[in-house]
Amino acid sequence: MDNYKIYKKKEKIKDFIKFNSLSGSKLNLFQYNINKAKELEISLHEQFKFKVFCLLRNKGYSVLVEPELKQGGRPDLVYWNEDCSICGIFEIVSSESEESIKKKTCEYPIDLTLDFIYCSKPLEVQLTI
Repeated sequence: MDNYKIYKKKEKIKDFIKFNSLSGSKLNLFQYNINKAKELEISLHEQFKFKVFCLLRNKGYSVLVEPELKQGGRPDLVYWNEDCSICGIFEIVSSESEESIKKKTCEYPIDLTLDFIYCSKPLEVQLTI
């Protein structure tokens, strides 16, 4: 794939993301707010999100953690590979209702693959990238 096509694909991904100084999402950076933790224990949701982030980065993917989307919503992870032939969203599910999960399938961009990672199942079985 030529560089121009790759550039256009990356721009298309960026068109979904609302970049501003308040969103806090920076490319390939995992930030954690200690105020989210109860008694300084990291939730299972955050542990899974960090593991998936690390696995994606180790395989050379670019990753945004909890970016704010222009049409609304804040997925856990948005990722893409170097030539944008693989790009998508991972949502980590720990205690969400089925209704909440179904709502997310409607609010995220249709151009990106949406996969759910369940904290109740082994990560190795779910992550096939």
